[in-house]
Amino acid sequence: MSRSVQVPASGTSVPVEVENPSEPGAYAVKMNVSVDGMTHSIYRNRIIREGNTSRIRKLSVNRPYIGSGSQLSVGLVAGASPDHYSDPSAEGVDAQVTVEADGEEVFSKTKEINRLSNTNTFEQLYFNSTVDDTLTTYTVSAELTANGKSYDSYSYEVDYSDFRNEVENVSLRSYEFANSSLNAEICGETDSGAPAIGEVQALVMENATLKAQESNLIEDCSSFTFEDVESGNYELVANHGSQTRFNITPGGLDTEEEDGGVPYVPLVMLMVLLVIAAVFYRGVKE
Repeated sequence: MSRSVQVPASGTSVPVEVENPSEPGAYAVKMNVSVDGMTHSIYRNRIIREGNTSRIRKLSVNRPYIGSGSQLSVGLVAGASPDHYSDPSAEGVDAQVTVEADGEEVFSKTKEINRLSNTNTFEQLYFNSTVDDTLTTYTVSAELTANGKSYDSYSYEVDYSDFRNEVENVSLRSYEFANSSLNAEICGETDSGAPAIGEVQALVMENATLKAQESNLIEDCSSFTFEDVESGNYELVANHGSQTRFNITPGGLDTEEEDGGVPYVPLVMLMVLLVIAAVFYRGVKE
């Protein structure tokens, strides 16, 4: 609420009556003294309406972009009543978190908070769920209730397009040789694995000699065509702020190469274990 009063030139104080809030909690008070529209002084304080309640202090998500099959984690911090005069305690508080996208409920979960008081001022909760469909724009809501009474509620929209989505990693989705050209599809991602948008320069190298080059604006994935490149062995260099290199062979991109190939360290460990087993067997035999 807002109220204006006139202070007489001869007076130094004036009574100001405001309506007492109906719900327990802390309320901000701001007083602005102005003359002819010019602010001379600002005073801030707060008042506390006594009573039992609970407040949502923080509501957050683990990342703005959630890919299909990835985990969405919602963090909720609930706080006790700001009333430090009568020190009420809120017991059996239900904390409910709901996520919606395109008018459809993605998930809704409820957890119970045993007690909130001046000795247990805050409670941190996490609500996790694996999503079926990719989420780029969605609404996160939370509500605290007890005994059929709503203490507090809060919601906001998460829109991935509002966040930084520059190309930080690139991958080679596919390539093929056709009509004396090399056709490749390059994808860009952020560090969180979300689709990225940015300029990528791609070079086709043969024995450290430049054969062809092309620059494209990548939006998730984009196609590159390198003309006058016959089937053979090359190195594809992608510049995107940093540099990523890919080996190009006449056989194309096989399944192992798409999945990153066989990890080197586990392979070496397996070979070492086989050698140890052979030595042990020989020792036992002798």
